[in-house]
Amino acid sequence: MLGQGPLRWVWAWLLWGWFGLGLAACGGLAPATSPPPPAIYTATATPVRATPTPTALPPALAIVEGPDTPPTAATWADRTRAWADARGWRWLTVPDGESLPPLAPFGAILALPPVSVDEAAAWARAYPQARVLAWAEHAPSEPDALPQNLTVVVTQGLDVEKQVFLAGYATALATTHFRAGFLYTSPPGYAAEFIADLFAQGARYYCGLCNPAYPPVLAYPLAVEVPPGVTDQTTWEENARRLLALGPFEAVFVYGPPEAAWAIPVLKEKNVTVLWAGEPVEGADVAFYADVWALLDDAWGHAWLEGEVEPIVRAPWQVRVLQPNAFSPGRVRRFETVLREVLAGYVAPYVEPTPAP
Repeated sequence: MLGQGPLRWVWAWLLWGWFGLGLAACGGLAPATSPPPPAIYTATATPVRATPTPTALPPALAIVEGPDTPPTAATWADRTRAWADARGWRWLTVPDGESLPPLAPFGAILALPPVSVDEAAAWARAYPQARVLAWAEHAPSEPDALPQNLTVVVTQGLDVEKQVFLAGYATALATTHFRAGFLYTSPPGYAAEFIADLFAQGARYYCGLCNPAYPPVLAYPLAVEVPPGVTDQTTWEENARRLLALGPFEAVFVYGPPEAAWAIPVLKEKNVTVLWAGEPVEGADVAFYADVWALLDDAWGHAWLEGEVEPIVRAPWQVRVLQPNAFSPGRVRRFETVLREVLAGYVAPYVEPTPAP
C-alpha cells in the first residue's frame, strides 16, 4: 500500500515515466505527411509526316548513235564524257532519237553520223534549251534556216566545188609532164560534166594547157565517171581499166565512196601515183582529208556548250603523204599555199555551168 503525503507523489511520477518509455519503444505517433501535388498535363501537337520530294535530275549530255555509226565517231564521243563531268551533268548513250523524250532534261545532244541534219534540226527545235551537234558531208544549202542551238560540222571540210578544184590542182602538181587522170563519182545533186570541168580547172590552174612535152599529146586531164551508188569491187576495177586505156598517166585522183579503194590496186599496176580523197587507205600515195575529230577537242567542246562557236564548222583540209617520193615537201607547201588562197577567196573555181538539180 502506497504511503500518504510526499511519498505518494514520488510513485506517481515514476509510473508516468515508465509509461512514457513504453510509448517511445513502440515508435510513437506517425508524423503528418503533405498530399502529392496535382498532375499538370500539357497539350502537344502530333508531328506531321513529311512528304518525300524527288530530287530533280541534272541535265544530260546525250550521245545518239546507231549500228551504222563510224567507229571513229563512237570513239571520239567517249571523250565527251569530260564535257559532262565539268558541268556536273549526266552522260549517257541512246540507240536512236526515239529514246530521247523520256530522258529529258538535256543540256546537249550529239547526233553522231549517219543521223541527218534534218533530224538533228527537229531535236533542236524540240529541245530549245539544249545545244545540238550534227555532222554532214557538205554544208547545208540554207544555213540561215537552221535552229540557233544547232551546230553542223562539215566532215569534208570544203564545199564540193573547192574540193574538186583542189583535187585537180594537186594531181597536176604530182606530175612532171601533166599526165593527170580523174576517177570519180559525182556527189548528190551535181552533174558529172560539172565535176569533171571543176577538176580540169584545178589542173589547168597549175599547168595551163597541160600539154605533155612528148607524145602522146592528149588533152589532159582525162576523166572517167563511176555511176553514183556503185560499191562493188568489179565495177570500180573495170572503170579503173577504162581510165588507163585512155592514155598513159603519171597521177590519178580517186574521188568517191570508201569502196572506190577497189580501184587502187589496178592503178598501181601501171605505177601510177594515186591521190585519194579521204582518210588514208592502203595503196594510196597521198591522202587529202579533213581531220574533223582532231578539231573537236575538249577546248572546242566547252566553247560549243557555251554557244561560242559558229553554226557551221569546217575542219581544215590537210595533206598526208604516205609515199615520200610521190609528193615532195615543196609540193606540199605549194599546195597548202593555194589551199589558203582558195579558203580566203582569192582563188575560186568557175561555177558555170550550174550544178544539176
